Amino acid sequence: MPVGQVLIYPVIDPTFDTASYQAYASGYVNTRAAMQWYWEQYLGGSAPTHLVAPARAESHEGLPPAVVVTVGLDVLHSEGVAYAERLRAAKVPVVHRDYPGLFHGFVTIMPFAPGASARELLWADMRELLAGAA
Repeated sequence: MPVGQVLIYPVIDPTFDTASYQAYASGYVNTRAAMQWYWEQYLGGSAPTHLVAPARAESHEGLPPAVVVTVGLDVLHSEGVAYAERLRAAKVPVVHRDYPGLFHGFVTIMPFAPGASARELLWADMRELLAGAA
């Protein structure tokens, strides 16, 4: 079992009908059409199971602690928030960092000050997660 989960803009379920999918389907960095294409490439037309769509798991109990990063201006926002909530409900320790005014990919833009700040927090969260596993 992994000692932890680090999920940045997590992709949890291919339903494409959450509130954030409806609000940010186009015009933002990550689009509904792009996510549909990615899922099709990944699954090749097969129905997703809980092994590739964690939202479909019967239980989240016993999973390792998690750090979940979500951004408000992203089709994936609703499912990432819901996953953090599911983990908490299953008594899994969760650090959820939500950046409501930011967009998919901001963490990896090196010269972008909010990305640099988010990375510092993320690294601290990861150190804490690993220290807890020792």
